[in-house]
Amino acid sequence: MPTAIELAFASNRVSTDRNGRATASRRFIVDTLAKDAALTADGIPTTGSQHPNYTNLTLDRISAEVSGNGVCYVECEYSNDRRFVEARQPNRDAPSWYHWGWAQRAVQVVIPIAVRSSVVSTNQFGEESTTLVWKIGKKFLTEQRIIRPCSVRITVSNVRALDVIADQTNKLHTMPDGMVYLFEGGTVSQVDDTLTYDVSYVWSRDNGTYGLPAFDTENVKYCLLDGFGVPFRPAYTVLDAIQIGNPATDIPKAFISESYDEQPDGWRLLPGTERIV
Repeated sequence: MPTAIELAFASNRVSTDRNGRATASRRFIVDTLAKDAALTADGIPTTGSQHPNYTNLTLDRISAEVSGNGVCYVECEYSNDRRFVEARQPNRDAPSWYHWGWAQRAVQVVIPIAVRSSVVSTNQFGEESTTLVWKIGKKFLTEQRIIRPCSVRITVSNVRALDVIADQTNKLHTMPDGMVYLFEGGTVSQVDDTLTYDVSYVWSRDNGTYGLPAFDTENVKYCLLDGFGVPFRPAYTVLDAIQIGNPATDIPKAFISESYDEQPDGWRLLPGTERIV
């Protein structure tokens, strides 16, 4: 279960108007991308509880927002007149309940390039000569990944039923929308002592890297995958390069150094996903 850290802001203090209506807020940071996991993290107060410093204030509403730096911010709003209470709350215990969220994440990808540079050598007579050779370099790009978090509440007969989450982590799933996603794993929070858990699953979408801009010099070129005439990175892969042949004339070749196993229906093995559409 993730742990919440409270942030100390001046705005967290109590505010009271002339009619005696008081409000206060507390803000927490939680190291997770799943909103539901953040809302139930260790250290997050429960709705209806009293403010630790202002006991006349009651926690009306809790909300979570995913930040671009890979964490969630949780806002807890208190009042003495229940002004923040929301009339509509999801029934998480309903057998058909699930919730799809949305987030994005910036990731850095590496594209191998070839850089032609001078190498000076000296022969046995002490004579120097300069040769142009291709060396392997790297081009770093920042791309945006769409994140698909999904939350369910489940009751299992044995906690080992959750082990399949680890088995499916880093597998490629074909989801109900027909698109392929990387399953990044899940966050599990225990609700009570009846083996009921809130589970937040996370999938991410990698569209690959295409349309790379040309260099304005002949001394820098992209390393190409064997059999292709244009540079690109296939989705869900990591590229590297290797020098084959004469470095004075042959540009290094790109190759796929990392990829993920495909298990299209693997998401169906995850507890609670039978209700996902």
